Amino acid sequence: TATAAVQLPFLRDWHIAFAFRVSFPMLIILLITDEYVLSTSLRRVQNEGVIRIPEAELSELVSIWRAKFRKINVDAQVGGIVLGVVLGALTLCEYMKSFVGSWIFSSNQLKAVSYIYLFSIILLYAVIVVFVVRCIYISRFLSAVVDRATICMQPFHPDRCGGLRPVGELGLRNQYTVTILGLNIIIYAAVSYAYLPHSTDQFYVVIAAIVAYLILGPTVFLGPLLPFHRSMRREKEKAMSEVVARLRMEFERIREQLPVGQITELDEAFIDRLRKIGASIDELPVWPFDARTLRK
Repeated sequence: TATAAVQLPFLRDWHIAFAFRVSFPMLIILLITDEYVLSTSLRRVQNEGVIRIPEAELSELVSIWRAKFRKINVDAQVGGIVLGVVLGALTLCEYMKSFVGSWIFSSNQLKAVSYIYLFSIILLYAVIVVFVVRCIYISRFLSAVVDRATICMQPFHPDRCGGLRPVGELGLRNQYTVTILGLNIIIYAAVSYAYLPHSTDQFYVVIAAIVAYLILGPTVFLGPLLPFHRSMRREKEKAMSEVVARLRMEFERIREQLPVGQITELDEAFIDRLRKIGASIDELPVWPFDARTLRK
């Protein structure tokens, strides 16, 4: 119940409820399943012949990155705990300094619930750090795959991404999670404005969260897509140039027949098919800067 001393009781703190009932479980699920999703996506595009890599190169790549990820995971967890402690302490200090009226800190004294909150927020910060680090290094792993592999996009593939959609969904999967974290910031700002005394420190905390979101959001979304940019553009230009060359040949041939009117329905049908092939190639995205991907 709200009182004069506690203007924001626990059950009205929707920011904390959303953080630990939605955001935190979602991050945990993402971290548990990201290796499976990554390997499944790469296996699909490899089986369909979209990404081709020699067996020897593949074995060497797996061996190198298995060792790298073992170290990366340990470093990310240790770094996440250290950074989580620092950020958690700073967050609690902000409540102690200016956010009087919250269940976290009231009556100008620390309570048992303050330490529970501190432990929980440290855990949340640590998991976010691990999530971001793994997203960055998964992007670097994909870059290593692209460097060793041959990308063979298929313009007629039903996924409209040349067969690479399973890999592109890695970025969208990350973005859905980051969007949930963005909602957390909005709820935090709304709850603080509605229940707590307004202060400059509170404003700075919200601004800092927004800046961090604007930096990390594009990083985890664009990261898995960027390694494929150069290969996708090269494949698209190559396929389009072949269609254009054939269209040029047909145009020159038909142009010679125009004076005598020897253009047949087969000529028209063939040119129409070439134009449809060209349209299919033109629809292929070039991640991450094509309009359709940016809208998603």
